Order: sequence, then structure tokens, then C-alpha cells
Amino acid sequence: MRITSGIAKGYNLKVPPGGKVKPAQDIVRQAIFNMIGEHITEAKVLDLFAGSGSLGIEALSRGASWCDFVDKEKSCTQVVKENLSHTHFEDKAKVYTLKAERFLDEAESNTYDFIFLSPPYAQGIGRELLKKMVKVLRGGGVVVFEHSKKIEFPKGLEELKFIDERTYGAATVSFLQKT
Repeated sequence: MRITSGIAKGYNLKVPPGGKVKPAQDIVRQAIFNMIGEHITEAKVLDLFAGSGSLGIEALSRGASWCDFVDKEKSCTQVVKENLSHTHFEDKAKVYTLKAERFLDEAESNTYDFIFLSPPYAQGIGRELLKKMVKVLRGGGVVVFEHSKKIEFPKGLEELKFIDERTYGAATVSFLQKT
């Protein structure tokens, strides 16, 4: 797995051991960031369920000013730290070994321009976690949710509106914007 564009283009990233983490494929990450375009420049980003950190590190490579990485697994956060060191982004990031819910409970409101969300494919995402994400997302901010095409994003939350959805093989990426 490698960074597809920006100042760290071509850098290879490590993946946590054990086969539990399914990092975003290069083609999916490239498609996500092609859609986001220059809006990532100087953005503050949250990589929730970070795994290897590939989405957040790709954002930093393309000009994001800061990224917080959150994963409950110590093996994942250790790999994220190694990947940040390898790509020379450790001064633009902080890594948290916490459950997503706890991190969001403790985070400041209106902090992030983008939240990258890539939980285990079988898990999906619940309404309560989504409500907590809305709290930390700035007005006009975007949630980028990578998930199995069999999983639907919870509906009926007025604060977020669907702006796009794309499918790449078994992966679907949903884009939701805070109103």
C-alpha cells in the first residue's frame, strides 16, 4: 500500500499485523481525494477507526494542516505512528488509542473539516456515533465513510445530507456534509 499523491507520493505504508485491518485500496483513496480536490488544503482532519492511517496520511500528503488518528487497537496506533514517522508527518498529527465514542465525547466542538470513517466492514455505524461526529464537524464539513456496499448509512439525521456515493468493487464510499 502506498501514498498516491502529494509530497509523500510513492511512500509505502505498513499495515497492522493479524489481517483484521483492511486498508483503503490505492484506487479508492485516489478516487476519494480526487473528489475532495483542493478542499483538503489546510484542512483539519480526523481519521476515525484509523487502522494503518492511510486515509489521514494521504490527506496530509495532499496538504491537510493537521490530522488526529483514532483507533482502539494498540497494534494499529503503533503502526500509524511508524507510518507518520516514515512519511515525516509526525509534527502534523496526534495518535489516540481510544474507542471512537470516547474520543468524540472528549473532543471539542466544530473542530474538523473532514472526518474519514472506515470501521470494520461488518460493523457499520450507529446513529449515536454519527450524532457525536456531527458535534465535532465544522459547518460545511464532510464525513467520508468507506463501508461495505451491503451496509447503509443511518438515515434521518437532519444535520448531515448525502452529497455523493460511489462503489468500487466491494467498497462503497459515502460523502455526507454538515448543513
